[in-house]
Order: sequence, then C-alpha cells, then structure tokens
Amino acid sequence: MLSYPAPPPPRKAAPGCNLIALAIATILFLGFMAFLFFLALPFLRLLTSPLMSFYEEGSCTITNSQVETIDAESTEYRPQIAFVLRTIDGRSYQTAGYDWLQLGLPDQGRAQTLANKFTVGQTYACWYNPWYPSWTILTRDIDWSTIPPSSGFWISGIVSSLVLCACLLTSIRKFLGLFRRRRKYTFSIGDPQI
Repeated sequence: MLSYPAPPPPRKAAPGCNLIALAIATILFLGFMAFLFFLALPFLRLLTSPLMSFYEEGSCTITNSQVETIDAESTEYRPQIAFVLRTIDGRSYQTAGYDWLQLGLPDQGRAQTLANKFTVGQTYACWYNPWYPSWTILTRDIDWSTIPPSSGFWISGIVSSLVLCACLLTSIRKFLGLFRRRRKYTFSIGDPQI
C-alpha cells in the first residue's frame, strides 16, 4: 500500500509586515526624506555658492530692528533689521537683512530675541557682497532654530524609517529563503500485504 505524506498546512500570513503596512511605512519614509531634503536645500545652496567666499567685512549701523510676519496665514516670523552699510571703500548703502537664509521662525518670541541682539544706533560687523551690496548679513552663523521644533515629527519620521527598514529586511530574508528551501517529496511504501 502506498502512502503519501499529508499535504502541508496552509501558510500563515507573515506576522508583522503585511503589504499595507509596508506601503504606509514607505510613504511616510519618503515624505520624511523629502522634507529633510527641502529643509537642507538652503544649507546646501549656502555651502556650494561660490559667491559666499567673496563676501567682505564691513560695518553696519542699525537704524531699525523689528520682527516681521512673513505670511499672515502661516504665522512665521523673521527678524528684519535695517542698517546703513559702510563698505571698505567708504561707500554707504541703506539695506536690511539678518542672516544667510532669511527663513521664518514659528515662534515670535525667538524672532524678537534675535532682533533684540542688535541695538538701534550701534555699529556691528557685517558681511556684504561687493558686487551687490544690498545682499548684506549681520551674522554668518546658521540659525538652527529654523528647523521645526516638533519632536513628534522627528520621532514619527525615525520610527517610520525603522519600521520600513525592518520590513524590507524581513521581506528580503524571506525572498532569499525561497531559493534556499528545498522541497522534499517523499513517499513511503507500506508493509507488503499477503
């Protein structure tokens, strides 16, 4: 009598990563990476701009220091400091600015603190583009407070990145396991019956 092994039990769904969770994690991860790229773009422009190396030091006398609202709907604020620039060759220009990027801050208090660093009537060192003196800055430092302060945003981005990596590694391991697995088809012949 011939006996065949019982058919294997149906495979259970993979615990953990299903296709929908993988798609959601991928979308979150790509969105997070796109936002990081968007956030880093001004810094990359700053670092790669050949004009930044040509900025010369001048002296700037502050004429007005205030906080302006960039857009009433987005409620972003920026220190706007007006000053008279005196260049190396003795020329004077009336201009305004603060830093390289001129990005908005979500907190009006922080913008006001930055504006309060410069007192009206005082003279400070500043840096200007000799070919276009209205491009003048009062600080060469990058203000890291322009990065969104939402810890929930950063935590969710990091968690979704880790979930995506775990799902991808699990999927790759299972995919490679399909090629390594050997299926054994066996059959046994029972005792001969007389």
